[in-house]
Amino acid sequence: MKDVIELRKGETYFHVAFFDKELSIPTNKTYIYVGEDEENDSHVLFMNAEGFVAEKEGIKDIETYYISYEKNNINTIVDKEHLIERIKEEHSPQQVATEYEYKFL
Repeated sequence: MKDVIELRKGETYFHVAFFDKELSIPTNKTYIYVGEDEENDSHVLFMNAEGFVAEKEGIKDIETYYISYEKNNINTIVDKEHLIERIKEEHSPQQVATEYEYKFL
């Protein structure tokens, strides 16, 4: 059974990946869930956290950008609870990553 991650508009999520093929150098980036992509209903959008805060506070010199994921091909986005689990997991090319089921709210 897959872990379920509920995606709520305006909430914070984390992109977790690795820089190297050996899966020894992790990276994570913070995003805000925006919702369904108006240009492609099979995709959802996330906004970079820096841009989200800049827009909210009227700051003009911080870059705002969006990333788009296919609804059925996300798997690198996690909530805070699952971020902690991912950091604790053993990672190697032989270790298959956790798969998630996403609910779009």
